Amino acid sequence: MRTLVSTLVVLGFGGLAAFVLWWLAIRPRLPLRDRIAGLLQLVAVYTLLLGLLSSSGVFKVLDTLQRDLTSPDPLRFLSANCVMFAGILITLGVALRPDTLASELRMWLGAPVLLGLALVVLVYGLVHFLAIVPIAYFAYVVTSVPVDAILTAAADAEVSFGGHAVRIKPLVAQNEAAIRNFAVALPAFAVSLVLKIWPLLRRGERGAQ
Repeated sequence: MRTLVSTLVVLGFGGLAAFVLWWLAIRPRLPLRDRIAGLLQLVAVYTLLLGLLSSSGVFKVLDTLQRDLTSPDPLRFLSANCVMFAGILITLGVALRPDTLASELRMWLGAPVLLGLALVVLVYGLVHFLAIVPIAYFAYVVTSVPVDAILTAAADAEVSFGGHAVRIKPLVAQNEAAIRNFAVALPAFAVSLVLKIWPLLRRGERGAQ
């Protein structure tokens, strides 16, 4: 049963990814190259922020969540994203409670800001689950191959830096989520940058000729 549900989730991710790419392809205002670059930059920013949060220790008390947010297991990945977004909504709900200890003036001044922030979060939630989640999932599946290969390797290696010995497997295990995120963010940024500057390079070649 779990295999069937996992397969359906993966097919759902694939369908959403295909829909996003199709939607980008039919938009007439910008070149397709710029639209794809924009999508890659969105995924890169998301994964880079997750990587920075993971490496900074913010997720230390939520170690399982940070690993599941980069998991190649579709059910764990989807569940972790739902939990993360639910946590954001719960936090906003606490901030919007009327029984606040703040002064009445501060409450009236802060309410529009909080309501506007809630609207932004809801809009982002749609973009997150319709565009970022399906694209990021397949990216995490690819980056999980070398990471899992290191973690499941029978042997290990040791590297010395400044007189300090570092073993590869424990290093990767301790920073698994951050490594997966950076392994997605950096190539996504690089490809989007190439797509952005490609017209300039082509113009330079034509000018040289």
